Amino acid sequence: MYGYMDVDEGHDRAVDCWALGVFIHELLVGKPPFRAAGGDHMKTYSMIIRGIDAIVFHPRVPKSAQMLIRKLCRPVPAERLGYLKNGIADIKNHKWFLGFDWEALRKRQMRPPLVPKVSGPTDLSNFDKYPKDKQPDDETSGWDIDF
Repeated sequence: MYGYMDVDEGHDRAVDCWALGVFIHELLVGKPPFRAAGGDHMKTYSMIIRGIDAIVFHPRVPKSAQMLIRKLCRPVPAERLGYLKNGIADIKNHKWFLGFDWEALRKRQMRPPLVPKVSGPTDLSNFDKYPKDKQPDDETSGWDIDF
């Protein structure tokens, strides 16, 4: 995804740790930590190569979340939180998750922080409305015909 390794090395669960760090950043900020302004792919690549320690976090990202993201997105896979001796327990026990009820999550007993009001199966009131001319055309290339 947004990690890097030598092509010959392949990927293992360390890439999942990296992806989790990127995902947490996206949830908090609305974009990945290595996204270059204007979508310039070479700048994005350069940012990834410079590493997570070169990233300046948005002020709304709490310090504990910044520490978690930095530990998950270490450039050396063997140094990533979640890939160390204690595995996933290191992530679950991180300060940012203090007070999080992992058992309730596992049992699917957590109440969601936001429950949208929906009047029925065709209710689209929770979605943004876009003018017809701003909507993308249907994709008809057929690339997915064998799925």
